[in-house]
Formats: sequence, C-alpha cells, structure tokens
Amino acid sequence: MKHTLPQILSLALLAAMLLPAAIAASMGISITLSGNDIVREDFSIDLSAQGNYSSFEFNTYQKPFKILYDGEYTLAGEDGNYTITFYRPTSAGTTQGQTGLEYSLFYDSLVEKSGARRYFMALFELPSSDTAEISLTLPSYYVLTGNPSAIPKPDTLTTDGKAITLHWSFMGQGQSPSIAVSYESEDRGIIVAITISFIAMVLVGITLATVSHTRRKAKKVLYSALSPEEQAILETLRKGESRQDKIAEHLGYSKSKMSKVIRKLEEKSLIQKEPFFKTNKIKIKK
Repeated sequence: MKHTLPQILSLALLAAMLLPAAIAASMGISITLSGNDIVREDFSIDLSAQGNYSSFEFNTYQKPFKILYDGEYTLAGEDGNYTITFYRPTSAGTTQGQTGLEYSLFYDSLVEKSGARRYFMALFELPSSDTAEISLTLPSYYVLTGNPSAIPKPDTLTTDGKAITLHWSFMGQGQSPSIAVSYESEDRGIIVAITISFIAMVLVGITLATVSHTRRKAKKVLYSALSPEEQAILETLRKGESRQDKIAEHLGYSKSKMSKVIRKLEEKSLIQKEPFFKTNKIKIKK
C-alpha cells in the first residue's frame, strides 16, 4: 500500500526535544540519511540557563542504537518513550548565560518503505522563544520523488553533485517543527539505461554477426562461381602479395591467359593490381 506524506506523518511521532533543566535559545539539527536506511541526527544547541544545572534531558519516541556525546549519559525508558540524560562536569555548570551542547544520535527504525520509495519523518518540540535550523541530506545518488516530495517546502535546496540537501528555518512561536521527505534511488534509472544499452549492444552484435555471416556466405557463393583459373590465382594470393609474372610461371599460364584472368578478377573487385616495372604486383582486395 502506498502512503502519502501526510499519512506517513500521522503514523508515528519519531523524535521530540524537551529540555526541562534549561531553555534552548537556538538549535541546529543536521540529519543524514544513508542508503541502508541508517539515520544520523547531529544536534548543536545553545542553552540559555535559568540557574545552575549539571544535566539535561532529551526525550525520543524511538530508541537510538548509538549515541555520540563527549561526556557521560544514560538512556532509560520503554517502547515509545525514551529519555537520554546528558551530564555535564561540575566545573562546567553555569549560572544565567549561554552554553553549548552537541551530540549525535543514530537510528535504524525511522525510515518507512513502500516499494522502491522511502519516507523519512521527524518532529521536534520547541519552546515559544526558540529557533531551529534543520538540514536533511539524502543518500548519495538518491532523488526526491512524489508530489509533494517534502513537507514543508524547504527554504533552500543544495547539492554537491552526489547528494541533495534540504534546508528549513523554524521560529518557535509555539510550533513543533515537523519534516517529511519522500525519496528513491537514481540507480533504477541507471539500471534501465544499462539494460537498454545492453540490449542495444546485443542487437548490434546480432546485426554484425548476421552481416558477417551474410558476407561469408556471399563470398562462398561467389568463390564457387569462379572459374578454376580464377580460383587458382586467388589460392596463390592467399599466401600474400605476388608479382603477376611469378604467378603465371607458378601456375603454368601463358602471358595472355594470365592477363585475361587477372582482368576478370579485377572486374569482380577481388584483387588489386599495381604496376611494377614490366609486370604488376597483385594482392587480394580486402
């Protein structure tokens, strides 16, 4: 069954951002999709502290199979509700002001499939004063597909020649940024092109083989229609180029008979003749 992006969005709430211990002033999220459906989410967050704190929490409805963070963390919860607690060293605790936070999460269950088409969806909760910059990079040589292929429409779209990256900017204002994309591999087109090329090559090969076979067959028919003298001269020339007087001497032909047979072979475009002193050089015409 095929799904539209609005339907896919309603299937699952894939990620939510909650920071009870601190308020995020701005958030940058870089999402990278891979061809084997692994999703990497890189978070870069500026926190506006409302007091001393040494930990903060991230709530997600899917369990990441890998977490990268330069510090200690814990992962707790059950299906559909997980909490990752990131700890800061005591010396890094802050009072009111700005501080930064960076971590990466890896998932293997965020991509939906429908035939050759893939769908990715994510939702992030923001306090009313927050801003979020979100980018999403498709796997190399994958393209957006469907109508619409991305919700909401990206602010910008860039590419490095291999992978397409979509960019969105969100203001808090009580909204929860949600994105969804539909994409599939360009390999399908490449496979079709290769298949067409292969078929064309096969057809060309068949054509060339047929032409070659036809030519060989025509040569056999033509050769059988030659006189014994003509066949004898051609058999002698198969060993290589020779002088007309030498061929006549080898076959025991008179000068006049040799000239007559050579003329007939020339008329049939079977030999080439080149003057050489008082005689001619003769060779089979290719």
